Amino acid sequence: MGRKTKIGRVSDADIHLMRVFQKVVECGGIAAAQIELGVGSSTISKQLSALETRFGFKLCNRGRSGFRLTQQGERALVFIQQFLAASSELTANIAGLNEELVGEVSIGIVDNSYSDPANPLVAAMQEFHNIAPLVNINLATGSSSDIELGVLEGYYHFGLFPKYQQRHELTSYEIYSERIGLFAGQKHPVAELLRDGQDLKPKDVRKFRIVNFGSREPEALIRKKARFELGGTVNSAEGVAALVRSGIYLGFFPQHVAAGAGDFVEILPDTFSYEMPMALVHRRNRQRTPVFQEFLRILESSAKN
Repeated sequence: MGRKTKIGRVSDADIHLMRVFQKVVECGGIAAAQIELGVGSSTISKQLSALETRFGFKLCNRGRSGFRLTQQGERALVFIQQFLAASSELTANIAGLNEELVGEVSIGIVDNSYSDPANPLVAAMQEFHNIAPLVNINLATGSSSDIELGVLEGYYHFGLFPKYQQRHELTSYEIYSERIGLFAGQKHPVAELLRDGQDLKPKDVRKFRIVNFGSREPEALIRKKARFELGGTVNSAEGVAALVRSGIYLGFFPQHVAAGAGDFVEILPDTFSYEMPMALVHRRNRQRTPVFQEFLRILESSAKN
């Protein structure tokens, strides 16, 4: 590894190896990628080694110590994602000349939003599949920052996350709102006080620490949390719910998440709950293939119904 290698023409076999590498990174390691790829760990390891030989440098460290990208591997991943996204768009463009919808559409959505009954995305995907059954729908979840970056770099065609101050590189559409509330786990002191019939005031609640979300947050949530002392830090909405369920901290998250779990207590909703607009975004200069246009049309229609 480390010698200079001329890449030359990219073959179908190269593309397959790049897709394997991308999937292993998405899954966080070879073991977790086995089911997704449908092959054993030894085969995946050989495919990664083949891609490293093709590129002339080591992409990742893998073994008992876990899976970790090298510095070159991190940079290569960005280029691979851009290449594979462009390849998919080429397929869609050529098919569009024949008025046939084929290829793929890739969507990144913020944690837990897919389970919100108000989210029109699920209905839109169902309708889109009925119209374009040959198009693969790729769906990934993550933090707002990760999804926004994926949209900007072209890895996702669309992103769905809370509406922030809009970046000039992105076009956004507000398609629905999530109702956010402040919650406690059943064993938290605030929950116990409410069960005892205590008349809690906002100042009483603000004496307790709240989960700190280690990623970008909407301005409305920042204002709601401003007078709380921050507790432990998480990087996902699921992490917020887990720490709140433990009874250690209070936390803000969507009401539909709490309703589905049944083991949370909402605190003073008249004071702390609020509506959070959710936006569909795409890169402003993204090429509008027939697949892109049709999916956007369906989602906008679903959001209005």
